[in-house]
Amino acid sequence: VQGTVTLQTSEPVPGSSLVSILESILSVNNAALVDAGGMFKIVPADQAIRGGGRLRTAQGSAAQSPGAQVMVVPLRHISATEVEKLLAPFAPPGGVMRVDPRRGLVILGGTRSEVAAMVDVIDTFDVDWLAGMSFGLFPIRSTAAKTMVDELEKVFGDQSEGPLAGVVRFVPIERLNSILVISPR
Repeated sequence: VQGTVTLQTSEPVPGSSLVSILESILSVNNAALVDAGGMFKIVPADQAIRGGGRLRTAQGSAAQSPGAQVMVVPLRHISATEVEKLLAPFAPPGGVMRVDPRRGLVILGGTRSEVAAMVDVIDTFDVDWLAGMSFGLFPIRSTAAKTMVDELEKVFGDQSEGPLAGVVRFVPIERLNSILVISPR
């Protein structure tokens, strides 16, 4: 690994930030820090994860340990293939190493800050969007469910742009001739 770096700070740098600064400097020079059993090595960036990145399964331990690492992230409420699409603009090259849709796992790799940033994105989208929602299924006897939803939208406003957009949603279930009403309140 070769490279020249000039680092200048306007204020003293706290000791807790030195490893992060070193990792940033190494990243600029296509190198990475790797924990090799209590010793740290500097290796080319493309060899860091596969050549010695430590496996992590919990964000807490990843945030504390410097160097390249691999993290297995189990998903609770979103599919692994959907997370892969969402991470694409945020992940460094090779950051999303593998997606396992069958087990609901995403395997991430990179420096601790890169992995932490990708986990933050996952945590933003891996939420139970049904939590706290109220649902009601109302059978319709005098007309078709689709017709009733059209009439309700006239009364309450369009579901996407009206005054109650996002508050109440009407879904016709034609097979049951019923309306499913969904609301976060």
